[in-house]
Amino acid sequence: MNINISKDGTPIYYKDWGRGSIPALEHAGEGVFTGASDRLNPPIGVRKGLAPWRLHRVLTHIEANLDTQIRNKDLAAVAGLSLYHFNVAFRNSVGAPPHGYIMRRRVERAQGLMLTTEKPLSEIAIECGLADQPHLTRLFRRMVGVSPAAWRRARFDPASVMTAGSCPIEA
Repeated sequence: MNINISKDGTPIYYKDWGRGSIPALEHAGEGVFTGASDRLNPPIGVRKGLAPWRLHRVLTHIEANLDTQIRNKDLAAVAGLSLYHFNVAFRNSVGAPPHGYIMRRRVERAQGLMLTTEKPLSEIAIECGLADQPHLTRLFRRMVGVSPAAWRRARFDPASVMTAGSCPIEA
């Protein structure tokens, strides 16, 4: 254990928390990093997350490209940040990591398509950027709790599906 003296004369202790970890600074004074609890409760005035304009750009990019492969490094480039800083800032802004957010949006898009079209689940999976129907089923069951087919049967109303040439407003 190393001991250093701070500017105000109080000791600063560095502990080695094990192989591969960064030593944590322990200090009795306020406003000094004391470990994981400071990362959860940063000092007042410290900005967390993406700037609103960056968040808007990233979310717009995600929505426009849900049917294709979206990589974290591409999202970081859209935000103009390094991959590490983007992942941390995105999680702080949205409450979920980028991949988790994208998967949730894909399931939400699939739910919308299941309610508004009669397309088979295999086509819906492809339109939502998923590999195939089993991928949609696994993801859907994990996030929603039931299979997509059961969810669709419980909520599907054939009268609400618009077919080609139909008009939602009757004359």
